This record gives sequence, C-alpha cells and structure tokens, in this order.
Amino acid sequence: MSTTLTEAINMYIEARQASRYSPHTLLDYQNTFRKFLRWLNHDPPVSQIGDDLIRGFLASCQDVSKKTALNYHIGLSSLWQWMCETNLVANNIVRQVKPPKPETREVIPYTRSEVNALLNAASEGRNFRRDRAIILLLLDTGIRSAELIGLRCKDISIQGGRMLVFGKGAKERALCFSGRTAAALEEYAAERHASPTYYRFFRSEGGSSLTQNGLRLAMARLGDRAGVLSVCVHRFHHTFAIEFLRNGGNIYALQRILGHTSLDMVKRYLAIIQADIETQMHRASPVERWEL
Repeated sequence: MSTTLTEAINMYIEARQASRYSPHTLLDYQNTFRKFLRWLNHDPPVSQIGDDLIRGFLASCQDVSKKTALNYHIGLSSLWQWMCETNLVANNIVRQVKPPKPETREVIPYTRSEVNALLNAASEGRNFRRDRAIILLLLDTGIRSAELIGLRCKDISIQGGRMLVFGKGAKERALCFSGRTAAALEEYAAERHASPTYYRFFRSEGGSSLTQNGLRLAMARLGDRAGVLSVCVHRFHHTFAIEFLRNGGNIYALQRILGHTSLDMVKRYLAIIQADIETQMHRASPVERWEL
C-alpha cells in the first residue's frame, strides 16, 4: 500500500529534525503542509498526487502575498525532493510548477533620529535593558529575528565582542559587535542571567525564552511609544546593510555577514548607495553651485 501524504510528512519532519533544521523553518513547512492537506480535503497516497494538484493549490492561495505563496512552493518542493531521495515517489512534481514570483518590496532603512527615538522609548519601558540590547545588537550586526531569538548564552562572548549565529539552512557564522553593544549586553546579562541554567540569551518578561511573536510585539510597542512607523526587525537588517556600505564596507564581506547565498539582495543595497552618491554629486557640483 502506498504511503499517504500525512505519513510522508511525519517521516519528513522527523528526518529534518534529525538533520537539525531550525524550528522556525520546520514550523513554516508544517504550516504549508497543513494548508495543502486542508485544501485536498483528504489524505491521498503520495503516488496519486500530480503536478495539477500542486498548481491548483498554489492558484487557490489568493489571500496571501506572493512571497508567502513562494514559501509554500519551496516547502512542498523540499518535501517532494526528500520523497524522491527515499524512493517514495519517482520525481519531484513540484519542480514542474512554475514558482510564484514575489513582490519586490521597497527597502526602507531607519533614520538616525528614528533609532534614537526607539532607544529613548526603550529606556521608558519595563524591559529597558533587554530592549536596548536588542536594538543595538540588531543595528550592529543585521541579524534576523529568528537568529536573535535563537541565540544561546554560550553563543555570545560579550567580552570578546563576538557571537555565533545559526542562520538559514542551519549554517553557522561568526559575527562581531561594537563595544557599546557589548556594554548593553553586559548590563542585560547581569540583570537576567544570574543563573547559569538559562539557555536562550533573550528572555520574555516572564522569564521564558523570547519568541518570534514576543519580539514582534516588543518592537511594535517601541514603535508606538517612539512614534516611528512600521517598526520591525527586518528594517534593522536593511539599515545595517546600507550603513555598512555607506561607511566603506565591501559587498562580499556584507554577503558573508548577512548570510546571503547570493549577491542579489546585496546588489539592491548597493543600488541605494549608488543613488546616494549621485545625489551628493549633484549637490556638490561646482558647475551648479557656482552658476557658471
């Protein structure tokens, strides 16, 4: 009897857990699989699922962004590729379906005044040491939200100004941070980590590990108090990248720091810097300023 989709999913998740895939990635995949099963409205053998069903499912996802639909495609393709490798199916049918093309969203970094406003707002909150440390660490390194909440105490050397980050694809990379950020981390660590039993570095107000949703809500509250619109972790990612290049950083170094597998996103940051340079050239032009 052929393996059912639910059985295949359970085996796939167990295999990926054994391969130490990040919990965040696995939750995204499981969400995709649940939606696909709900859309199918039954649990068919995997051998009976064709590319027409994959195409129909993606076409039905009109209530989500193109980026989310692309994530569905990626998750299903990963599942089918694993089933190919374990001989549950003959080929990866998802690859026969053209993936959705996500929207290209505008990159909007924080301004210096907005960051100062967020730091001032953090100083007025109950978790001011934690929130200040988070803001400075995000701005200083460009790490993603999943990477920040995944930081373990043993991953951070505050005195050494270095930390290990586990990014997409369970890839590890070493990053450094400034003395001011180290001081903020030290203050927070002294407050929250008196016990060596703590595992995750950043904690919720109740003492449990900070979650993605907890981090999102904390940023939203800071934005409300500071009067800064659209406050989210990813804008710190953009801000770090743009300021790194503005201050003379190398695009290949930036690619490694951010953990990007290609230069595509880095080139978008570089285009913004090029626009800055052109604006400055026009402003500084002696032909224009001297009115020759």
